[in-house]
Amino acid sequence: MQHRSFTSGPWRESPNDKHILFRILTFWIPKANPDFEAKLSEVEYFWLEIDDGGQVSREIGFSKSGEPVTAAPVGKNLGIFTDLEGAPKPLGTPVSAADFDLYFSKFVSSTASRKS
Repeated sequence: MQHRSFTSGPWRESPNDKHILFRILTFWIPKANPDFEAKLSEVEYFWLEIDDGGQVSREIGFSKSGEPVTAAPVGKNLGIFTDLEGAPKPLGTPVSAADFDLYFSKFVSSTASRKS
């Protein structure tokens, strides 16, 4: 098991996001991250937990200021990288397992308390 960073942002809005046909068609397709979809544009980098087979098992998305804004899998939110055949490339610097677990747990706790 390894924990690594992955730089992903800044994200740009797709021109298709505003096209009416695109919006109608995607209305029926389930979203992979329904609770965090609006926050994905804020993500600058991810921390990924990668198993020995190279599959991402958990992810945390961080804003430019270093605040976690997404995580998965959490509830109905399956994530971006947990659904891929393997980890994205190139991976960045290692992250300690303790730090990953701490941030993931804090995010899950804060998300649960906001829903209560």
